[in-house]
Amino acid sequence: MSMVHMAVYSPAYTFPETDPFSGTVWYNPYQKLDGSDWQLGNFQVQSEVWGGITNGRNNTPQRIFDVYSELGYDIITISDYMSINRFTTPDRPLIRVYEHGYGAFKTHQVCLGSESVVALDYPLLQSRHNKQHILRRLSNASGAVAIAHPSLRKAYSLEDMALLTDYQLVEASSKFRMSMPHWDAALSAGKPVFILSNDDAHDLDKPWEYGRNATMVHTTSLQEEDVIHALVTGKAYAFLPGTGENATHQEKVAHLSERSELRSCKIHGDSLWIEASLPILEARFIGQNGDTLMTQAWQQGARRAGFALKPEHTYVRAEMELTNGDVYMLNPVFRTEHGVPPVPAVAAVNLPLTRTIRIGFGLCLLFAVLLFGRKRRIRLGLGRSKTVLRASA
Repeated sequence: MSMVHMAVYSPAYTFPETDPFSGTVWYNPYQKLDGSDWQLGNFQVQSEVWGGITNGRNNTPQRIFDVYSELGYDIITISDYMSINRFTTPDRPLIRVYEHGYGAFKTHQVCLGSESVVALDYPLLQSRHNKQHILRRLSNASGAVAIAHPSLRKAYSLEDMALLTDYQLVEASSKFRMSMPHWDAALSAGKPVFILSNDDAHDLDKPWEYGRNATMVHTTSLQEEDVIHALVTGKAYAFLPGTGENATHQEKVAHLSERSELRSCKIHGDSLWIEASLPILEARFIGQNGDTLMTQAWQQGARRAGFALKPEHTYVRAEMELTNGDVYMLNPVFRTEHGVPPVPAVAAVNLPLTRTIRIGFGLCLLFAVLLFGRKRRIRLGLGRSKTVLRASA
């Protein structure tokens, strides 16, 4: 039935051509930001739902908020599978998040600001057309859609990331898998999609599952629409606290109480300059096709690192490790025509191809039914012949 669903229900699409970022004006999401108003957030953690079958049975909503509040998180959300958890506390506005997808191959999405859950999914193998159909439906029903842990179980290929449309964020950093090549594949195709970094914790009894992968969001307001706007315009970065896998809860509380922050990321002339609140151990600058353009090692006490932007650079993103172990992965600066992100082209339903696939599948199904019927009639005929022969004998 799943194969019928894949072939018959899903339309086929024509995907837009992919072109690297181009233009003479750099878009820098951090250009006008100061070093204040950074909010520590997590957009993926599962609670006890669906009778515990989704592996969040030890996480009550209240406990989730208690644990992350103790760690100093400003933005706390619950991303139950196929269910919008509306629990919050009086001091925090509700931010609606859920994780979409039933499939064993983890072709999942994180949906933010959704009014209701989209039930559609293709739980077994998914073609690129199936993935696009789901993303289109989710995008129409959500404030933002992130492709979740794309490298996990090869749920999304690099080519998928380049061709698929209707998503705004990539969960390139999570407890389950780092997916930086997938993010770079999307950026190299000229898609203005930005990073999301989440714990995706399923069991808060295990300290190594939480407080590991976070998103720093630049916003003065914790209202849902303001947080989502900051994410989809790139005013955020992945933050991996330097506490290590074996840190206790109290060690995490202590580390995050004095957490480092990005002070600035600005373009001056033809150079990109980044600055942190603590000394930088190493800074890396990554560009088209995920190529490392430069690695800058630690200089004693230096909190700034710079990179010369050249005409051949289409986008540049920075990663840096600080002397306290914290790691930042910044959103890219990229070329534009007028200083604003391009409006991405979207996949279009290909009606002739859709009809061809459906007719072809229908003919194959009809042929299979006729073949099965013929074989069954032959077996029945042979059975009758043997009965007649035995009777005549």
